[in-house]
Amino acid sequence: NPSHTYAIAKDYTVSLTITDTAGCLGSASKLITVWSLPVPDFSALSACQGDSLAFTDNSLTNIASGGSIKTWNWDFGDFSTSETTQNPKHVYDLAAIYNAQLSLETDSGCLDSIIVPVNVRAKPQADFFSDTVCLNTPMEFEDNSTISNGIISNYSWDFKDGSALLIGEEDPIHIYTIKNNYMVELVVESGYGCKDTISKEVVINALPSSGFYGEDVCVGSRTQFVDTSNENGGIISDWKWNFDNSFISQTQNSNVTLNDTGIHNITLIVTTQSGCKDTVSGQTRVLPNPIVDFQPTDVCELRSSQFENFTTTSYNLDTVNSYNWDFGDLVGNSILKNPAYIYDDMGGYDVVLTATTDSGCVSSVMKTVYVHGKPDVSFLGPDVCIYSESKFSNTSSVGDGYINKLYWDFAGLDEDSMIHYPSFEFDTCGVYPVSLTAIS
Repeated sequence: NPSHTYAIAKDYTVSLTITDTAGCLGSASKLITVWSLPVPDFSALSACQGDSLAFTDNSLTNIASGGSIKTWNWDFGDFSTSETTQNPKHVYDLAAIYNAQLSLETDSGCLDSIIVPVNVRAKPQADFFSDTVCLNTPMEFEDNSTISNGIISNYSWDFKDGSALLIGEEDPIHIYTIKNNYMVELVVESGYGCKDTISKEVVINALPSSGFYGEDVCVGSRTQFVDTSNENGGIISDWKWNFDNSFISQTQNSNVTLNDTGIHNITLIVTTQSGCKDTVSGQTRVLPNPIVDFQPTDVCELRSSQFENFTTTSYNLDTVNSYNWDFGDLVGNSILKNPAYIYDDMGGYDVVLTATTDSGCVSSVMKTVYVHGKPDVSFLGPDVCIYSESKFSNTSSVGDGYINKLYWDFAGLDEDSMIHYPSFEFDTCGVYPVSLTAIS
């Protein structure tokens, strides 16, 4: 029972001759067919992990011998279930070199197989980070992609706002000009062409438009700066006022007293709940109050006191446009610049002059005016005989101060006498008017 290997597939006539012990011969011949083995072959391009890899059967049979392949059996080398289709597809989950084997069987039962190494390349894992930003503010994208083996050689960013794809930049910066939510897509590619894609939503918040209103103010007066900012779809939650880079207020509408004249720089920074900020700067003028001064005249009661106004202003674009006098006697007042006033009673009166400028700045000053009492003039003088000496006695008095001067008039018959107890001799009989004038 011999065995024999035929090198060429074809039909062969096999003869068997038998010789018995008596030397007699016997023979038989039969025709046998040697079928050709299949020639297994397949192609599979290098694949990326996680991607579908197509296996293409390139196996051959000897057409002349009339055989054909009946079954295919694929072992992908990753302990997965075998496949029996002629041209299967397979997904490798891990990057490695796998020995893929194709086993063939022809319709005549001939078997053969082949092992081909398949290089599955590492696939990058795309990832990135970006914080929530504000409109028209540079947004930084941080690439966090990784790869288990090899390098990431290319990046493709689609910011989904109509701008062109950004190719090749790992950590780009992008500015969005329209408030919206955008699904940003990043595609990363390894040096072997393996790709991965990730999409993440980025939120672009509205940027507020800061603004304020404040009028020019008089020094020492309290003024209000009114916030006129536009939220533009956000919600403003913080206000910061800066006055001349020193005084800070954090109320929405700031009430402040500015005690220095001149131009003051005002800055308002508004911040929304999402952290978006805007800044506006402006100026306000602090105007000086008028410099109020006047000179009163001390007078006697029932005589006119003249008030001389010396009020000025230090700001050349502002002028005093009104005056108000309070003469301190609960009766008199005036709006004249230089009024005169008559006091009915003696005493000291606190006179207040209030001046107002075109800008509405107001200032006042108070000075005391002294009104002196008039002397109460009286004297004693008896009737006398001609050529007799008539003695006169001054009995005048004054409410405040003292009588400083006296003037006697003896009907013009003699010179005035300035003494308190004068004597006079009349040389003609008659009635004579005698007058006394007293000056305090």
